[in-house]
Amino acid sequence: MSGLVPAADLCHPASGFHVFAIRPRSVAGEAEDAPSANTKQYSTRKSHRKSRFGCNPCKRKRVKCDEKRPLCGRCQRTKNPCGYSDNCSTGQAGFESIDAVEGPAINSNRGTNASSPLIVPRALEKSNRDVNLLKHYDRITGLGQDTVTCSDILVGSQAGKYRISILRLAQEHSYLLHAILAVAALHFNHYEVEGYRLAKYSHLQVALSDLQLAISKPVSKAQADAVLLTSMMVNMQYFSWVESVLPSDSWVFSEEPSRLSWLSMQMGLLPLVNSTRQHHAESLLLPIWMCSAYEGDETLGLPYELVTLCGLSRVSTEIERQENPYYHALQLLGPLMVEEKGSRSMVKYVRFVSSLTKPFFLLLEQNDPPALLILGYWFGLMCYVDFWWVIKRAKRDCTAICMFLDVNGDDAVRSLLDFPAAACGYQLVGGHSMTTDRDDCNVEMALVKGNKQTLVSG
Repeated sequence: MSGLVPAADLCHPASGFHVFAIRPRSVAGEAEDAPSANTKQYSTRKSHRKSRFGCNPCKRKRVKCDEKRPLCGRCQRTKNPCGYSDNCSTGQAGFESIDAVEGPAINSNRGTNASSPLIVPRALEKSNRDVNLLKHYDRITGLGQDTVTCSDILVGSQAGKYRISILRLAQEHSYLLHAILAVAALHFNHYEVEGYRLAKYSHLQVALSDLQLAISKPVSKAQADAVLLTSMMVNMQYFSWVESVLPSDSWVFSEEPSRLSWLSMQMGLLPLVNSTRQHHAESLLLPIWMCSAYEGDETLGLPYELVTLCGLSRVSTEIERQENPYYHALQLLGPLMVEEKGSRSMVKYVRFVSSLTKPFFLLLEQNDPPALLILGYWFGLMCYVDFWWVIKRAKRDCTAICMFLDVNGDDAVRSLLDFPAAACGYQLVGGHSMTTDRDDCNVEMALVKGNKQTLVSG
């Protein structure tokens, strides 16, 4: 048997590290070598009682906690926030409550709908930033009006349980967890809190990668809700990405091939919804499917002149309707125009944009006036939704569409701009003052694909 001892001549004086050498155990009859004066003597570590119910900060740092309440001795000395898990004896070995963890926040109080401690996967414990993000998501979805999942609209008094169910789903599905963290980082960025821009991109990238892997094979019942929620949150990110609020910087005046990528992402939700339809009856998201927009008479709620502009009439045959690229969009838009405008119709507005067809999308890529007009009406409805992630794009793009059509549209098109123009605050040319961006925008309009010869004097 051999023992491991520090070899004095192999000690590295600069680093303080020891290199161990093997010393043969002495055989019977031989005297033990006396300890060298240069050999450091090691004593057995003193045993101590393990801290099973220590505070969260001490657990994360893996140091002994004296378990004093409300502040342990270590946190009191270091002047750090101290908090204990309410569920420390419930046997939830994989998760920990983080109610006491402090971090930057726009709103410091948790929502009144919270019904249980916030639980976070232990995988996040080593990252204070991610813990703060998860806690911040819990705040922004529990402040009376949930602008992420619309839980207060969909389930009313059950909103607290609905939110907790979503957070528990995130414990089981990494793509949903990272989508939630990306939404929280997006909210910080919206209010210009520094230090979370990179976090938004990194969590979104992981969410997209993991989601792509999940949907590469048939989505199971256990995955369905998490997959759809993740897709909705990713769509939210793409919709809210507006670097400039100037209408002249809108995709309407851009020639970039990817200028409608935000819209193609929204349209990607419907195939996922259809592929999980067999699970909807038992879905956590059942209120969403029950609240979704319905297709109806395309003349309902819309000016009849808009219908005729799109090549349809009351006497159009069913074949003519189905072959018309505007028909499906008009069917979805018409009923929305007679609904209550604003946040309570948000789920139906989302259904509209996710249900647009490829032929209609191709018309938008060409800045086709009737297609832009239909989308302008939808943006006009979105201008009534006072959600932090909606209003910038809704107002900017609605104004840009009005600008473009006011200059490039014919009399029939311009006569139909009243609703979107009123919704976004754009003042039409006919006898009214124009927006301050108008003169600058005229030059850019001349560069829009298909309208390079158009120049309008101020």
